[in-house]
Amino acid sequence: MPVLKRTSHAIDAAKAARERDLKHWQRRVDREDMRNELVYKSDKKRRKSTKTQQKMNHYEEMSMRNQDIVATNERTAKNNAYIASIKAQRAAEEAMHAGMTSWMNSLGGVTTGDGLSKAKTKMAKTGAVSAKLAKIAVHVASIKNGATQNAKKAAAHAAGAKNHAKKAAAHAAAAKPHEMDDQLEEEE
Repeated sequence: MPVLKRTSHAIDAAKAARERDLKHWQRRVDREDMRNELVYKSDKKRRKSTKTQQKMNHYEEMSMRNQDIVATNERTAKNNAYIASIKAQRAAEEAMHAGMTSWMNSLGGVTTGDGLSKAKTKMAKTGAVSAKLAKIAVHVASIKNGATQNAKKAAAHAAGAKNHAKKAAAHAAAAKPHEMDDQLEEEE
């Protein structure tokens, strides 16, 4: 029976503590309500104060959102500039690998055929990236012009070789009947 007695005392003590806590918090709420009534004598003033506090919170949240948007846009612009520089490097690489691999060494730090950069790529400012892109674009344009000129020369050379082959074939065809006649005369 002593166990039941201790248990019932513990339950009674827990109930008493709970009631004390409830009374304490009810007194705190009543005290805060009385303070609010003293500070804001009318309900209209109370609502107005609450509304201004909500507006201030809203403006703070909007300014924080705007700052986040600006930071995100800056980060996106940097990322887009980096991506554009990688695309320009790949375009230059493709132009160089289209038959003019000797010019690869003229561009320092451009990626090689395996896609890995010889020089460490650093995140650059958008102005610096656009300047580098313009410089690379000019260099790629000169490479393309050189490639087209070499292609035209090669096409002209191929056409000349084709004409030469046709003439040689025609000459050989014209010479074969005479050779056959010579061979026939030797056999007789």
